[in-house]
Amino acid sequence: DSNPCDIFSLAMQQQQLPDREALNKIYTITTGQARCNLSEQLSTRFSLNQDNTQQVVSVTNLWLHEQAWFNKVRVLKPQTFTSAGTGAPADPTGGG
Repeated sequence: DSNPCDIFSLAMQQQQLPDREALNKIYTITTGQARCNLSEQLSTRFSLNQDNTQQVVSVTNLWLHEQAWFNKVRVLKPQTFTSAGTGAPADPTGGG
């Protein structure tokens, strides 16, 4: 279940990294718990409790002031992007 290269593992192990000082000069990585209330339909569809707590990771670039949030449960949701008009699969992020 735990991939040593995923953002959640990095967040939990960042203090043990040999280059943590360099990482901490560029990024702030924090973890926390987010409480989420799901509808009955989503709860059933994704096999989650309606009232649940989810692990989240925040990564902030200290130089550019950009921030991204990662939610471990969110990766369970299927990505079903389609192109307008063609119905073909598409990725609105352009692969990013």
